[in-house]
Amino acid sequence: MIDINYKVIIETGESGIDANVILCIYGDRDTTKNFALRITKDGTQAQFDKHSRLEFDLKGIDVGNVNYFLIILHIKIRFSFN
Repeated sequence: MIDINYKVIIETGESGIDANVILCIYGDRDTTKNFALRITKDGTQAQFDKHSRLEFDLKGIDVGNVNYFLIILHIKIRFSFN
C-alpha cells in the first residue's frame, strides 16, 4: 500500500468540546488507521474550543475515493453525588 498525505480541517461551531478526538477515513478501496488528533499542523496542542479552526496533516494509506469519516470522541465526564 502507498501512503499519502491527508489535509484535515476541523471547524467547531457554537460549542467547543473537551475530548480526545479520533478520526478514521473510509474509502472505496481501504480504511485508514485511527488517527488521534492531538497535535495540529503548526505543532500546537489541539484545543477544540468554540469557533475554532484546526488543521492537521495526516499520513496514511490511500483509501481511494473517500466515502465517509468516523469521528470518535472520548469525553471526560465528572459526576458529583452529594
